[in-house]
Parts: sequence; structure tokens; C-alpha cells
Amino acid sequence: MKFNIIKNIVESLLDSMGFVNSFGEYPLDKETLEKFPTLQSRLETEFNALDIETEFVNSDSAEAGFYLKKLDEYLCKPANMVKECLVKQEELVLRRNMLIERLKSENEEPVIVRYNAKIFQKVMTFRYDIERYADSIIMGIEKLHQLFNTSDRTLQEEGGCDNINNSTQPKRTINEARLKEYFTLAFKGGGNSQTRIDYFTGYLLPDLKIERNAKDFARIALLIYNSNALLPAKRPNTFGSWYRTFCELVGCEYKQEYRPNKLAMNESFKRKYNYL
Repeated sequence: MKFNIIKNIVESLLDSMGFVNSFGEYPLDKETLEKFPTLQSRLETEFNALDIETEFVNSDSAEAGFYLKKLDEYLCKPANMVKECLVKQEELVLRRNMLIERLKSENEEPVIVRYNAKIFQKVMTFRYDIERYADSIIMGIEKLHQLFNTSDRTLQEEGGCDNINNSTQPKRTINEARLKEYFTLAFKGGGNSQTRIDYFTGYLLPDLKIERNAKDFARIALLIYNSNALLPAKRPNTFGSWYRTFCELVGCEYKQEYRPNKLAMNESFKRKYNYL
């Protein structure tokens, strides 16, 4: 087993997580921006070099069990830790919104605002890649445990590979193409938009991909309905009609009792979606 490859992918995952977790805490500088593509390339290269299953092609159960314990300890534990400690997408979105708000209050040039928004969008995509690589590692090792019937291990309590099949939840499907049709050209970065920022793709979609309770989804639907982001010709006459359509397109649970007067929200919640 090539432990140097395992060491490299773990180090790359940890370095990438550290970069994403600190993003937005400090102003963008040349060193930070130069580091970003290097981290992306390095993580992809190290992950592609990791071929766990090939190591087990000619292994018997005893040998496989020994190696899988090593993988649990030196690869699966770190991958679980990365998933647990990686900054939540919701927090990253909040940092981005606060940065853009600050730049606007300081009367920065629109090109600077757009540039920072684009960089943040790339970082959020990188965050998704980190989580995807960690998930792939965990599921790959879990698959080998099932193949060699070694899943009766005790590493679950120690932060090793859990039984993925028991914890995986079906993911929502967002009909992005249809949803996009409801929003103005300016909201999507075209038309008379001054910032040229695509708020639909760069802001709203990442927010809608975060798992949250039904009431918070209803609150977001209400913020959209009361904003200028919806096309007048596509905006339903009632919130109830829009809310039902919103739930169908976003894949979230619809609750008929969620009327506007039942969806009070504090200022902190509203600030998260100040781009609407």
C-alpha cells in the first residue's frame, strides 16, 4: 500500500480546508489569489493518484482486513474530520454578502465588487469539491469493508468510516432552468444591472442548495416574492401560488399553512439574503 499517496491526499485535503475556512476573514491579497489555483490543482492531482481498490485485487480477507484498518485510521478519519470541520456553505455565503456590502459602502468601483463576487463563487465551488472528494474516499473505503465483510469494526465511535448507506439521505433536485425563467435579466447580471453580477447563479442557487427546514425555505420564497427580482409577467398574484411553484422547482416541502403572517423573520435572517 502506497502510504505516501495517502499522506499526500490527506495533507492536500487539510490545506484546502484551511484555505476555504479562512476565506473572507481577511482582505484578498496577491499571495492568497496565487495560492488558490495551486491548491485546486494539487488536490485534484492527489485525488486522481489515489486508487484504493487496485490495492485489494489479489488480497484475501485477512490481508484486506489489516489494510482496511490502516485506511480507516490514516485516510477515513481525516476525511471525516475534513467534512466535520469544513466551513458550512451557509457561513461562506454570509461572509461573501458581508464583504460585498462593505465594498459597496466604501464606494468601491463596480469592477472591484464584481471581481470579489466571482472569486467567492470559485471558492464556494472549491468547497464543494473538497467535500465531494472526502465523501468519495469515505464511500470507497466503506464499499471495500462491505466487499470483504469487515464492517463489524468499532471505528465508528472513533471517527472512522460510518456505514454510509444508513446515513445517506436522498438529495433534492432543483429545476434550475425553469426557476431561472422567473427572474429578471438584471438579477441575472444582464440588462440594466450596474454591477453585472449574476445573483441568480452566484448567490441564490448556492443558498437554495443548502439543506434547511421547510419554514426557512418558505421565508426565502417570501423574500423573493417581495423583492424586485421576479419578472412582473411571471410573478403570481398571490404568495401562496408563488410558494407552491417555488417548492416544486426547488424540491423542498410545501406546507399550505405557511402564509406571510406565519413567516416572521429577524434581521439576521434577512441580511443573509440582502442581494434580493
